[in-house]
Amino acid sequence: MQLNDQEGVLKWASKGLPRLSEDTVDARKEWVQRNVALAEKKLSELEELGETCMKVSSDAESSELDDKYDDEGNAWQ
Repeated sequence: MQLNDQEGVLKWASKGLPRLSEDTVDARKEWVQRNVALAEKKLSELEELGETCMKVSSDAESSELDDKYDDEGNAWQ
C-alpha cells in the first residue's frame, strides 16, 4: 500500500487468510486446505530436486575418482 501499488495490494490480499467471522469459517477452512496441499506439493517437488542433485553430485564424484586412480586402484602420483 505504501508503494501505491493497487494491483499488488489486491493480488496479495486475495491470497491471504480470510478474516475470522461466522460468515467466513468455511472460506478459512478451504484456504487452509488449499495452502496445505500447495505446501505439500512444493515440498515433494523440492525433495525430488534434492534427490536429483544428490545423484548428479554422486555421479560427478565417481567420475572424478575414476580420473584420479589407475585401473588397479592406485592413486596417480
